[in-house]
Amino acid sequence: TVHIQSIVLNSSRAGKNWKATAAVTVVDQHGGAVGSASVRGDWFFDAVAIQTDSIATTDLVGVATLSSPTVKADTGTFMFRVTRIDSTTGSYASDLNVETESSLRVP
Repeated sequence: TVHIQSIVLNSSRAGKNWKATAAVTVVDQHGGAVGSASVRGDWFFDAVAIQTDSIATTDLVGVATLSSPTVKADTGTFMFRVTRIDSTTGSYASDLNVETESSLRVP
């Protein structure tokens, strides 16, 4: 089986626009990195969906990096929620996730 070990959000600003990235780490039942897994999830800003079914593939160390759409705002909270993982390593065991979503307030 595979599950989420961590979700780390970062943000960047250009003028009044904000963008966030989510680094999602996927591991197997033994804690080993899972490469080539498809990670899907949804982006929210201030509890409003801004993108659904964002997708990225994990690299050799098991990290998929997903980017939010740009949001025009002075302040607010990004949230990313993983909805699905597809992997040839095993089925997605969401009950084993260390976390399924993560939030970041900007600025």
